[in-house]
Amino acid sequence: MKRKRANISKDKNWIRTRKN
Repeated sequence: MKRKRANISKDKNWIRTRKN
C-alpha cells in the first residue's frame, strides 16, 4: 500500500474498497 496517510477517513474508505 503506497499511499500517504493525510486523510485517515478517506484512507479507511479506500482500504475497505480495496479489501472488497
